[in-house]
Amino acid sequence: MSKVSVIHFGSRFASICTLIFLSQGLAFGQVKPDSYNEEVTIIAPYQPSVDDANKLNFVPEFHEFKVEKPEMNYGIRSFQLPTTYTPEVLKPASILGEPIKKLYRNYLKGGIGNYWTPLLELYSGSLRSRENAFAVGFKHHSSHGDVKDYGPSQFSHNALDMNVKKVIKKYILRSFATYHRDVYHNYGFMPADYPFEVEKDSIRLRYQSAATGVMLRRMNATGNDGARYAGIDYRFWDNRFSSTEHRVIMKTGFSQPLSLVGFFDAETAGIDFTGYYFNDRYTSVAHEGILNFHPFYTIKVKEYNLKIGLGLHQLIAANPVFYLSPDVELQISVIPDAMKIFAGVKGGIEKNTLYALSGQNPFLLPGVSSIMTTIPYKAFGGVEGKIGSNIDLQILLDAGAMDNRPFFVNSPLPYDTLLLPNNAFSVVTDDVTWVHVHASFALRSGKALEGKVYGDYFSYAMTALAEPFHKPELSAGLDVRYTFKEKIGASAHLFYSGKQYSAGYDPMTSVFTTAAYEINPFFDISLGITYQFSKPLSFFLQANNLLNNQYEIFYGFPSQGINILAGASYAF
Repeated sequence: MSKVSVIHFGSRFASICTLIFLSQGLAFGQVKPDSYNEEVTIIAPYQPSVDDANKLNFVPEFHEFKVEKPEMNYGIRSFQLPTTYTPEVLKPASILGEPIKKLYRNYLKGGIGNYWTPLLELYSGSLRSRENAFAVGFKHHSSHGDVKDYGPSQFSHNALDMNVKKVIKKYILRSFATYHRDVYHNYGFMPADYPFEVEKDSIRLRYQSAATGVMLRRMNATGNDGARYAGIDYRFWDNRFSSTEHRVIMKTGFSQPLSLVGFFDAETAGIDFTGYYFNDRYTSVAHEGILNFHPFYTIKVKEYNLKIGLGLHQLIAANPVFYLSPDVELQISVIPDAMKIFAGVKGGIEKNTLYALSGQNPFLLPGVSSIMTTIPYKAFGGVEGKIGSNIDLQILLDAGAMDNRPFFVNSPLPYDTLLLPNNAFSVVTDDVTWVHVHASFALRSGKALEGKVYGDYFSYAMTALAEPFHKPELSAGLDVRYTFKEKIGASAHLFYSGKQYSAGYDPMTSVFTTAAYEINPFFDISLGITYQFSKPLSFFLQANNLLNNQYEIFYGFPSQGINILAGASYAF
């Protein structure tokens, strides 16, 4: 921008210049040919004045200059540079978890206790295999002691068991063979009451059984492949009094997935068949059979599983019977793979063989025979599952009706020309209805602590008998095991049995000779301790009936007092 300079003169000098300019103008207008020059000097006071300022009449303007981006063309030439990098060998990732425990093929356990009570166990089997498994075991447990003031009470248990498993493509083949031999004595009398000595062999009871069987079953029956199975079992049983039983069981069945209703998540239909043949010889030979057919249809919708079936039962005997029973069950998965509730109803026919009865009460009277029992209906329900990761619970309820339910009552045992009163047991039957409640809770705290508490309550409505003989109304138990630093293990077992009843019965006249006997409730405490000296070798000490109570499990047959068993076990 140009600068404008303003020069300010003094007021006196400006006045003089003005006068000179005016005087010259005036003189120029009066010039005559004959000029006359006269110089006049006027002296007057100085009068300063300021000229008007001149305004610059322009406005600044800004001009935007547009810069165009020049167009550029470029290209990339790529080529591979040679490298000499060699990667190092990577170390495989390790997965942390529980190490696989070493298995031993053989296990030997032995011990001895008071009452001259030896114990011997020997087991042998194969190691881990996906296709084959084999195991065989032998056990002997006996006692040569007596119960104070009572007859000879020696007993012995011997068992030999073998199991085989073989995987054949999509099927699993299982087979087993067993032999058991048990000896007892009818010791429920007091020798001091008799003037003679009762020979031990004359009151000896001996039972033996042998069984074998095979089962072929399809494994992992999923998708369009349904379940398939077939098997057969045979068992022989006899006692010292020439009573024998032969039992054959044939089982087969199948199930097949269906898609009849699109609303259902899964559908299955199938049928199960079980056939029994019995050849019994007591006082005479009897041939009996039971045929059971169970067609069923199952559906699954979300957490609901429903089974709808029917039982068709045919009893083949001197008095044949055919009847139908329901076979229905509903399961609801409250927590998947953790807790479920269920309810249902079913029925059936059962034979109470001497093999089963002598297992419940070995002091049977010679001549007792098996009993056929029918169950018109049995309703059941309950809850099973886990609470968290450490507690298992089971609450069960069942109620129903049973015809010819067996009960044990005391009977005299013939000896020479005398009878030993109440020294054996007969079996009487009655038509009953019942209610049964079972509850159990199991606790685990790591590998150190395990515990379980359980209880059962029974209520019977009898038709003819006064009481449900030898059936306690209430029973309960507690099992606890604690392991200290994987070396020392301690265990405790507590058991309670409520009041029971029995009665005197004459099998010759089928008449009850006495009113009901009362069997007092009892409480049993057992403790055990184990010391793991090394992985294969350990030592144990077991004490039973610490209260030293000679309680009665069966009327007139008290148990031994406190007994202690010590020994060792070794795996190799």
